[in-house]
Amino acid sequence: MRTVAIAGIGKTGRRHAYTYTKIQGCELIAVVDPNEKSRQEIASMLHLKAYEDTESMLKEIQPDILDICTPTHTHAQVALHAVRYPFKAIFIEGPFARTLSESKKIAIDFADAKIPLYVGHPTRYFPSYATAYGQVKNGAVGQSAVVRTSRSGPTPHSTDDWQCDYSLSGGVTLDLLTSEFDWLRWCFGEVKSVYAKGLSTGLAEEQPMKMDYTLVTLKFKSGVLAHVEGSWADPSGYGMSFEIAGDKGLLEYNFNLPASPAAEIRDESGKRVLLTDENVYTPMINDFLRSLDSGDPPCCTVSDAIEAIRISEAALESIKTGNPITL
Repeated sequence: MRTVAIAGIGKTGRRHAYTYTKIQGCELIAVVDPNEKSRQEIASMLHLKAYEDTESMLKEIQPDILDICTPTHTHAQVALHAVRYPFKAIFIEGPFARTLSESKKIAIDFADAKIPLYVGHPTRYFPSYATAYGQVKNGAVGQSAVVRTSRSGPTPHSTDDWQCDYSLSGGVTLDLLTSEFDWLRWCFGEVKSVYAKGLSTGLAEEQPMKMDYTLVTLKFKSGVLAHVEGSWADPSGYGMSFEIAGDKGLLEYNFNLPASPAAEIRDESGKRVLLTDENVYTPMINDFLRSLDSGDPPCCTVSDAIEAIRISEAALESIKTGNPITL
């Protein structure tokens, strides 16, 4: 039985927490979050220990696995603190880190410490996206040529609204689309060049984002051209879609979840309940655990996660300069 602690208990951390309670061979024993109300709420609901930070936790207990779901700009700090302790594995929810240099530093330090490191990009595990990957690899559309993807929703808000601070989140380009870039690279191979336009070019220093939008064009070495849209400017709900055109066929997918007037879900007693999406988080975490047990690579490797950040940074640079970026 492996013991697990989750650092960061926002919406994603809650989904991870629910998933671990359903996975055999794992015991979720602790949550870590600087927000006392949030951590105590989940700890009470799931009968866990709760800590303000990982340092406080490690003075008392040593879980086998640390699952990092903290805000992206804190991933490096949390991971590089954790690497000094004898964890059996660390899992980081993508994006890997805020910058490419931070991602590389984390990867090098964990390799030196010989602690298994995993990064999760949920898009690979959505049934529709996983099926499309299989269809592309099996030649269902023939030679892929043009791809269009879109992911949209309202501007996200959290306890301290860190995602609305461009310097912390990288805006929609890094926070939302990194997983999309990873899936596209998984399907179509290495990216040759990146060109992007986005609203973030109009932001003054330290000005909070009220919305964000980006359109990224990726040219792949295989010849495929992808148009990738990301939006935090759609109050109508959450949507994601893709279209893959080749010389023998077309794959299309479109999903939309209308916005709900309720900001959260509560049970009959008024207690807030965990949001879940077993179709994504269960196979993602099971894949990580399978790799940890077998030693075989996971679906998304650390190298894959680094390349996704490289593409995101290139898109951000292109938005800033107005020029295409060659990788």
